[in-house]
Amino acid sequence: MLHDELVAAGVDDEAVTVEPHEPDAVQAALEMAAAGDLLLIFGDQINRTWKQIINHSPDLSVQPAVAEPRPVPTPPPIDTSVSQLTGAEEIITDERGVWIAREEDD
Repeated sequence: MLHDELVAAGVDDEAVTVEPHEPDAVQAALEMAAAGDLLLIFGDQINRTWKQIINHSPDLSVQPAVAEPRPVPTPPPIDTSVSQLTGAEEIITDERGVWIAREEDD
């Protein structure tokens, strides 16, 4: 199911590996991970999985691939219209941004 969803979302079929056996999947993920990667493992057998992770000895002779920097996508424009405000709201601005404080009963 995940494989099909990834492919449907545009991931190349060759880039998807399915390993149904949990210990083998954890081992494959640990071996694929390089310095600087974020690896999330959601295991069913927590004790065994944790022992597998902490006992993993990465091959430090392998240099991680240097990824080309990707451009940061431009965020979509923000609708700044306030035509739906009733006048009872308070517009708050600080270093975190701008938001609308409404009455508690809203």
